[in-house]
Amino acid sequence: YGGAWHPVGGAVSELEQHLYLPLRHPDPAGRQLIDVLRAGRALDRPWLAIDTDTAPGCTLDAGCVELFDHRAEIVPPGTRWRPAMVTSPRTGGRDYPALVACGYDAGDDGWLICRFDPHTVRQIAAELGGPWRAGTMPGEYPLLRFDGSTVVLLEETDSADGARLDVDDRCYPDRDGYYSIGAYRWFWHT
Repeated sequence: YGGAWHPVGGAVSELEQHLYLPLRHPDPAGRQLIDVLRAGRALDRPWLAIDTDTAPGCTLDAGCVELFDHRAEIVPPGTRWRPAMVTSPRTGGRDYPALVACGYDAGDDGWLICRFDPHTVRQIAAELGGPWRAGTMPGEYPLLRFDGSTVVLLEETDSADGARLDVDDRCYPDRDGYYSIGAYRWFWHT
């Protein structure tokens, strides 16, 4: 199933075909998909976009993929937004004002697709890094950090050397200045 928006109450369609990506078969430029994927990991580009528009019988290869450090569009263009108070298990159940996509959700469980103004994102970041966190397990809750106007979502991993922070996602402000913090992953609800 595709992991993207779909109309509220709309059925998620079955795949019509199976597509295979050979990891070691070079594309016309000589690149192997496995090397592209490894480079994405090394460059902190965790999002993979696959262009499946190939001629029948052709193999998808490294030339059909692109790696990104963030997702650009979380809903179709022209989507209307309504204000709502939302929460997520990833925020420790705290409530935040958001704009919620009208007519779209992020799955069969009705998770909302949200975006937040910069002030609210700074509040979420401050609260996720607050003193209450000392009583939690490493990795139980994410952390948010600003890098200029970019919000970096960090996941904490417990290791033998202590806790390690890994970049899980990046959120850039959209054209209206809002951030899609945790879209499709933090399971937002009212």
